[in-house]
Amino acid sequence: MNPTSKPWPIGAHTPAILLVDDDPFHSQVRMAALESVYPRIVRAAGAAEAFILADNPEFARDLAFVIVGLNMPWLSGPAFVTELAHRVVDVPVLVLCSKNECSYDYEADNVHLLPASASMEEMLRTAREILHAPIRQIA
Repeated sequence: MNPTSKPWPIGAHTPAILLVDDDPFHSQVRMAALESVYPRIVRAAGAAEAFILADNPEFARDLAFVIVGLNMPWLSGPAFVTELAHRVVDVPVLVLCSKNECSYDYEADNVHLLPASASMEEMLRTAREILHAPIRQIA
């Protein structure tokens, strides 16, 4: 896909991608890559902020995809993703996992794993594949 072509129109209900990332450097790089293709990227700096956004009906209505790249020592990735999946049902989640985390058992449906060390091109390709799977309708 050409990075300059935006797959979603900008409007009242532009689909949103939620990037949950607690690392300022990685989140800036990931935001820039995502913004080159998708018009509406929202970053949550941690689990609490992500849950607040997910619980907001207006935001949740437009939420099309979640990318998780967290290094939280007090909350495991699988526990966070399971709780998030209960709050935003049917929204696909891409977990950018650390070396050992990819072997964890993610119980939530619609969860995809990609090593955090993957290139930005790989992350964008995976995101595109997930987003172009059966499309979620936004009212």
